Amino acid sequence: TDLITKAACIDKIKEAYIDPILEHYAQSQVMLSRDPVKIAWSLIKQGGLLCSLLNKSQANTIEKFTPLPVPVDPSTWEDANAKANIKNFLYSCTNALFYTSDVLFDANALFKDDSNALSKAIALTDKFFDKI
Repeated sequence: TDLITKAACIDKIKEAYIDPILEHYAQSQVMLSRDPVKIAWSLIKQGGLLCSLLNKSQANTIEKFTPLPVPVDPSTWEDANAKANIKNFLYSCTNALFYTSDVLFDANALFKDDSNALSKAIALTDKFFDKI
């Protein structure tokens, strides 16, 4: 049943976040990369999705964050709000979920397009999904 629960969670993420983003780009005829790694990287870097999921699983752990806007303007994904979202998420992972620093990723490295930071972020996201 863990696999079914995880799949249902992923379906909800797809429905609530990814599908509206893709639809926005289809309607505006802006080309969005079809590379799933770039899409995942952009969603992780924005941070609002991770904060939303943490709040849903841990009853409003993060008091203030900037949710992913729909329709999405990709230029906002790497702004100060996105960095603050990531830092709030990582802080909450430490304090609410009790993750240790070896599991966490470096937020600044993630914004420098460091593939090691992305790998750690994806691993943390996977661990986080397992927990929720």
